[in-house]
Amino acid sequence: MNTPVDSHGELAVAESSKAASDIYSPIAGKVIKVNEQLESEPERINSDCYGQGWLVKLGLSVEPDIGELMDAAEYEDFVNGLD
Repeated sequence: MNTPVDSHGELAVAESSKAASDIYSPIAGKVIKVNEQLESEPERINSDCYGQGWLVKLGLSVEPDIGELMDAAEYEDFVNGLD
């Protein structure tokens, strides 16, 4: 582990039967843990994204400006605005 990642850098790729989408890191740091359960149960991302559906755990390389990150409600508004 300890794979470095840049803020807004590619973190992972989510694949479905129809498409593949890049997932970007909100902060700079290092990947310290990967949720290996998702390999056998990828549906957890949709059914329990705030619980067992997490993708990775990041160790921070610098203290982020927390004010620039979205909370859950802001992110939901952002996603709903993509339509």
